[in-house]
Amino acid sequence: MLIGFKSQFAPLVEAYLNGDDNAKHQTVRAIRKEGYVPKVGETLYLYTGLRTKKSRKLGDDVCAEVLEIELEECWFTINGQIASYLQQQEIAIRDGFNCVANFLNWFQSNHGFPFHGHIIRWERKPKK
Repeated sequence: MLIGFKSQFAPLVEAYLNGDDNAKHQTVRAIRKEGYVPKVGETLYLYTGLRTKKSRKLGDDVCAEVLEIELEECWFTINGQIASYLQQQEIAIRDGFNCVANFLNWFQSNHGFPFHGHIIRWERKPKK
């Protein structure tokens, strides 16, 4: 599956690909029109600048987990369960934000609420 990132997130994705376990290694995506959901074990091709002259491959990794997410103004659910504050903080940090408030503000500004989608997590491919 091809996944494109805004330029603000590209350095965070690359940091994880280069060994920083605390950098961005998940993305939250709206439900696709055709309904496709990546499968665990599938290769994810990570890019920035898609459909532009500045398109650049960041790397590719293996899909490790896919979770359903619903975001609201002050809370969210994971697989239908209200996420605890610690779970919310973990998700925000894994997604490249420093706190839950910034994570939710970004989604409010870019997608609006309620937001329904998937968390797609990846892990580095083993070196050959």
